[in-house]
Amino acid sequence: MSSLLEETFRFDEIGAHNGLTAYLQQEPRDTSEVLYIVYQMLLGSRFKGAYYVAKTLGPIAYTHPITALGIALGGLLFGSGEDELRGRIALSGTVDHLDAAKQASIYNDILSKTIPNIVNHVFLRDETAVLLRLLEILKAGIPLFREVFDYTPRSPSLDIEAMRRTGRERASLIAFPGPPPGTPREARRGVVAIRKHYLGATDEKLSRPADIGPRIMTAMNAYGWPTQFFGMTFSDPQADYRGIAALCRETDADVVVLDDNLIQNGAIRRMRAEFIAQLRWELPKLKVVSVYLDPWVFTPAEIIETSAMADAVMSVAPTMPVWRHPLLARKAFLAPFPIGVEPPQPPAALRPVMTFAGGVMGYNWHRALWLGVAKHFGLPIERQLTTHTPDGLSALESYAHYIQRLAAATCSLNFSMRSDLSKVSTARTFETISCGALLVEEWSTDIDHYFVSGEHYLSFSNFHELRAVANFLETEPEAANAIRKRGAAFFKENYSDEKLIGNLDLRLFHTHGELP
Repeated sequence: MSSLLEETFRFDEIGAHNGLTAYLQQEPRDTSEVLYIVYQMLLGSRFKGAYYVAKTLGPIAYTHPITALGIALGGLLFGSGEDELRGRIALSGTVDHLDAAKQASIYNDILSKTIPNIVNHVFLRDETAVLLRLLEILKAGIPLFREVFDYTPRSPSLDIEAMRRTGRERASLIAFPGPPPGTPREARRGVVAIRKHYLGATDEKLSRPADIGPRIMTAMNAYGWPTQFFGMTFSDPQADYRGIAALCRETDADVVVLDDNLIQNGAIRRMRAEFIAQLRWELPKLKVVSVYLDPWVFTPAEIIETSAMADAVMSVAPTMPVWRHPLLARKAFLAPFPIGVEPPQPPAALRPVMTFAGGVMGYNWHRALWLGVAKHFGLPIERQLTTHTPDGLSALESYAHYIQRLAAATCSLNFSMRSDLSKVSTARTFETISCGALLVEEWSTDIDHYFVSGEHYLSFSNFHELRAVANFLETEPEAANAIRKRGAAFFKENYSDEKLIGNLDLRLFHTHGELP
């Protein structure tokens, strides 16, 4: 850390911001060094310090996105509407003159690392007016948001036939065939090794049990594969792999389903490779299914390296380019995860209200923007904010309660955007339709591989379209209810647990090592 940066941080820590300004103005400063200081202060959430340092540059501050952002945020957070406006206009002007690659860099290197915590903090405090002002700053720095969150008045009418035509044109639905007709179903022995708690927590007081492992185990058992669950702690990978290996030996396993969330660590990748190699030597018939619950957090190289030792690779995100790699193309089992619980019967009547039953966290902070804007404009959305804190129930009991809430809501709102601005299908996509509720989802290319917009669910890509969907629910309840019923029937026919495990059976044991 440079002496100038150290000194500015010292002033900021004691709250002597006027002194900081005087110190920086004692002698001419190199503009690039001041920019770096503002950048570091923004990254450290030192917004007041960034504001004061940026303003020492005078008019030059309005010619660079970093200092413009510092002034816009400072004006908002510390009571200067004039600086907020001037900084926002300058941010927009500087960003608009950049090419797409540099605009992406502004988002990835600055905005995505400084804004999310403020957005979530303001959202949780229910300060909607401040949230919308923050959004205006974001729209200045992220051109994509100007279209997504465009509030200009338009007729809130939904052309459902046009949505259906577009949905059919975009659809590329994945089929899940089972073993050839007449093939005897063998009782394959399975081990499902998935994280025991969400977020890798080992303390049951901090995290509720993760349900995905017990759900896969339940589905495999129902298919006729005697299966046991091993809850990975993630705190001691070596102990996890030893325990998984011991259970596989004890049960003479035919299939092991392995949570590969730890592969970003090179040492753990080597440990995993040794564990699989030893198991294959001891159990030559063993099939390894690698599971990526959040594949977008890994590099393609990490996924390719670890998938080399797997017989199948399971993910819910079919449009990621990595799955088309020659080493993965025939291994990729791109599918929803099994539900694992009996869905309840939903109410017959569809409520003209969209229920958001999910979390708002650092990696999905865009949800706060959607919900804040919707509240400001009076869209009928009920919030059921969730966390992974313990509820005193087992994993499957807790999950069953969640599914029951989705069914009772009759209409579930789901957002797809991730922290890198990509859009992916989430577990709630399938959970909603599985329990007979109507899915209203922010469109992503992923979902076109599973459902048809306008036939099985209602899609939106911007605020105008979400507003039109809300109006459609209120004015066309019978048409909306028909979509709800078609979606539920389509899910039952194509994505039941029986279908999914049957397709896994086909891939692992009926294709002579080649996946369809």
